[in-house]
Amino acid sequence: GLAVGGEGDGDRPDGHHQVLVRRAVLGCAPLALMSGAWLQWLSAPGNADDPLVLRLLTLYASDVGAGHPAASRGSAYLELLRRLRLAENAAPAARLTGDQRIPDGAFRLPALLLAMSRRPDDFRGEILGADLCLRAVGLLPALELVREVLPTETDWAALDPAARREAEGPLPVERCRGAVDALAEEEGARGADAVRSGFRWMLAGLRDWSDALHAELVAAGDPAFDMAELMRVRSREGAVYHHQFLLEGKPLARWLA
Repeated sequence: GLAVGGEGDGDRPDGHHQVLVRRAVLGCAPLALMSGAWLQWLSAPGNADDPLVLRLLTLYASDVGAGHPAASRGSAYLELLRRLRLAENAAPAARLTGDQRIPDGAFRLPALLLAMSRRPDDFRGEILGADLCLRAVGLLPALELVREVLPTETDWAALDPAARREAEGPLPVERCRGAVDALAEEEGARGADAVRSGFRWMLAGLRDWSDALHAELVAAGDPAFDMAELMRVRSREGAVYHHQFLLEGKPLARWLA
């Protein structure tokens, strides 16, 4: 059975669901662990009193659970990984890149967002558009499957960027729209175009990534999938070492790569 806390055996998925849950949770980890982190560089000491930046800070404070230790959306996802015993490479989040169970494509969206966030003067509109898209989507589609199987294993509202963290006040998507409106008012057509560009880019990226993850989950239903994955991982490991042993004139490492 799945090694997670729960109300009883009825809360635990069967073997097939266990594989799907683990794959889905790992596949979403790069984006979910960094939820909202791309907003942190949009503010600086020189613009902290700007109305637009104040809106962004409010949105970011909600994502990180300001004033409450380990209360960020990413921390909530890390707790889910720990309960599923999948967190050995999850803290710090940069270690995820070494987890061979996670496909390279899962890192594309968060990596680009974080890279853009280090150039806020150039990509502020695109970042806001992408963030608005993520909040409009809400809980990532693959995690909807996990919530159906494990409805009580985590605070699902904390993992949903569209869900309110506070008892009252605007929804995050409404806060983000307010920031978008402020940007359009400040920068005019150029800012609005940048927001639309970021929204379209993120929506297309989410579709491509979700389709790839869906295909992986379908493949994971094959009983031979785990064995094929094990062979793939062992081959990649072997490719690091076996450079001296020749097979048909080529190092074994090249055959295994």
